[in-house]
Amino acid sequence: MNIRVLLLLFMAHLLTDFGQGSIPIVGQYLRDTAGLTLSQVGTLTLVSSLLSAVVQPLVGIYSDRARNGWMIPLGLAAVGAGVWGLAHASTYAWQLFFVALTGVGVATFHPEGMRAAHYASGGRTTGMSIFQVGGNAGYGLGPAAAGAAIAAAGLAGMTWIAVPPLLWALVMIVSLPAVRALWERRAAVAAAASTAGAGESGEPGDLTGRGKPAPSRAGQPSAPSQDRWGPAAMVLTVVALRAAFQFGLTTFLPIYYVEVRGGDPARSGLVLSLYLLVGALGTLVTGPIADRIGPRRYMALAMALLPVLHLATLATPGSWMLLFLALQGFFLVSQYAVSVVLNQLYVPNHLALVSGLNVGLGITVGGIGAATAGWIADAVGLVPTLMGMSVLPVIATVLAVRLPEPQPEPAAHTA
Repeated sequence: MNIRVLLLLFMAHLLTDFGQGSIPIVGQYLRDTAGLTLSQVGTLTLVSSLLSAVVQPLVGIYSDRARNGWMIPLGLAAVGAGVWGLAHASTYAWQLFFVALTGVGVATFHPEGMRAAHYASGGRTTGMSIFQVGGNAGYGLGPAAAGAAIAAAGLAGMTWIAVPPLLWALVMIVSLPAVRALWERRAAVAAAASTAGAGESGEPGDLTGRGKPAPSRAGQPSAPSQDRWGPAAMVLTVVALRAAFQFGLTTFLPIYYVEVRGGDPARSGLVLSLYLLVGALGTLVTGPIADRIGPRRYMALAMALLPVLHLATLATPGSWMLLFLALQGFFLVSQYAVSVVLNQLYVPNHLALVSGLNVGLGITVGGIGAATAGWIADAVGLVPTLMGMSVLPVIATVLAVRLPEPQPEPAAHTA
């Protein structure tokens, strides 16, 4: 693994999702101060993610061809600019606009960031988990930081949330040669494999640049891998269902904590951060587990636990609620890196495209799910809506257990 580049990407991912993670707390603040309805709060989440359906696959196609790394700092800069504008927006229309700009930044960053992380990690789930935990940690820290900033200075306090991604965008511009070297190394290894008569699958066997592609178990070079879009589509469906579940929960958990559980509004960001940060820990811990038992098996197992943990979160009092919420975050958020790696194994010849679809579809459907949950909650109540959401991971589990085993990444033998 290229640890230096992986850590640069880790921080870039952390600060990209740091800005996006602040949006639910902004929604709670505007509900308290501007009287927004639950559907309007959900629409903020929808707008932050809607453009991802178009932007992420397009960026993925561009990244697969250009491979210049520029989408990484541009995504960071757009996130920072969106949060900066949100801090000073005076109307709901402008708030929607700057939230949308934040979503575009997230969509711009992820395809190229995940492609670079794939090469820097040598195709291992463990390496991708390091990259992914950056995003999980940023998304988890965002609510607590936004809550503190808003408590200190109102909506204008969000200016401080905008500064870190803007500064790291400059760091990534300076670091672009190191990112581009990943693709140069890949081209060199692919050329060596072609010369050796091993064939070219579109991805090198040895992504670490230390030699020829790893031999198969029979001692021969690995055969070219074919894209398997059918299983990839099933994974994307699981990702969409999981995202609708998570975005609905993260959007309305702060409101549920205050209005239903009688919690302190100043602590709602901390509760949400607990949920997300334990998920970040889960991502780091479960990477080696997924490498050992396989990403498909881990995703199915973790998904099957979510309905029980979610209902327990809503049904238990006090500190028990926090315990089950933390466990829910652990098993939900930890699946993100696993699903990315799983789809990259199914579609090895279009890594950035499938990565963009993986994140873009998840963010978009998640936003739609949050908005839909808001409309339903306005009609039937928040608690019945949150309880009804437990059906989403049940459906996702059924799909996950039906997935075929992917072909292993050759780099896993040599990285």
